[in-house]
Amino acid sequence: MFEKLRKYALTPEHFADDQTIEWLLPNCIAKETVTLLYAEGGQGKSFVTTALAQYALASGMKCLYLDYDNSKIAIAERGLQEKLIGSRKNIIYIHRSTTNLHASEMINNMHEGAVKGGYKDTLIVLDSLKNFFDLGNDNKANEAMKKITDLRDAGATIIIISHTNKSGSNYQGSNNIRDAVDAMYRIEKTESKEGELRVILNSEKERLPVKDTALSVNVKDLSISLIDLTVARLTEADKIFIGDIKSVIAKQPGINKRELLEAAGYSIDHKQMRSKLEQFEELYWTANKGAKNATLYHLLEN
Repeated sequence: MFEKLRKYALTPEHFADDQTIEWLLPNCIAKETVTLLYAEGGQGKSFVTTALAQYALASGMKCLYLDYDNSKIAIAERGLQEKLIGSRKNIIYIHRSTTNLHASEMINNMHEGAVKGGYKDTLIVLDSLKNFFDLGNDNKANEAMKKITDLRDAGATIIIISHTNKSGSNYQGSNNIRDAVDAMYRIEKTESKEGELRVILNSEKERLPVKDTALSVNVKDLSISLIDLTVARLTEADKIFIGDIKSVIAKQPGINKRELLEAAGYSIDHKQMRSKLEQFEELYWTANKGAKNATLYHLLEN
């Protein structure tokens, strides 16, 4: 029996195509993984995932979007019938009003096709996880997540939307959910310009070299742009500090550190302000060594 089972064994050849990670979203969401995105209400969860679906379609992938959460009115208000559902042929957008199957039954049906390569180059979105099984039941969670990871192993890239628990401190549901997913992000909505949604995907669990990522979603066409993470995390105090420093450098290019901070109204002995000068180097200004090893500042050209 031992030798008979050898035909099913992993060999070095099975890893030949797995040496390079293929990304859906660079350094954030890898293909053929399960990624959980969660947040409290109003943080843009569904908006982000519909934009990711559009992003995947534009790259040549297919998409199965299982929406058991949003009403058709909410879908229409977002204009998804034109922006996403009706704009491309390679998407199947299933809504609870278009099928008699419960969300869990839909997963069971899809699971029948979870054979090698059956879902290759396919993005599957589950919106949202609470509709697919009892989140607080460990056995149900384990059973459902096993089917979801089987879809992944059949080639699918899976994004799951979920919510926070009652306290808002963590994702909602069993620990078996966290154990099963490959990456988990908490969505944080940040200050956004009119016509866009800006969010930070804060990594909370990973099996791959993923990073916190900041995104801008264009409300009009669902296009995605990556944003510098440091800029996305700016506080009001940061913005005031940056404005003060830029104003001084603009008037006195090449000013040294002590004179710069004092002219902006900060003390050279204030460790936090010195740290902020370094934090925003190469984003808003440069710092180069001058005569007598003094650090001299110039604004970066926009």
